[in-house]
Amino acid sequence: MKADGSGKTLWSNGNRVYIPSMLVQNGYLYVVNDAGMAYCYVMKTGELRWEHKIGGKFTAFPVLVGEHIFATSDRGVTTVFKASPKSFELVSENTLDYNVVHARVLWQSCIYACSK
Repeated sequence: MKADGSGKTLWSNGNRVYIPSMLVQNGYLYVVNDAGMAYCYVMKTGELRWEHKIGGKFTAFPVLVGEHIFATSDRGVTTVFKASPKSFELVSENTLDYNVVHARVLWQSCIYACSK
């Protein structure tokens, strides 16, 4: 939607994101949906640049740190990938010893997460 109060829809698609937030960097929209699919769109046009199945269920919001996106599944697997419109580029995967739900907080190079 256009952020000018007009209510005008600029573009749309059939992908659904119910819980996690979306991220914007350098004119591109990055999405990790509830079902574990990651997408990159051109922000102005909605053109899909890439999609990649990360796997898992997601309720925690993805976090952008520099040029990396951290997406943590409910099972505690954090997938780190580059915020790049060229292609999905996996940086690392890390597994926690506990489940993670909802939001995380970053503070002074630490990540605080809520667990079940």
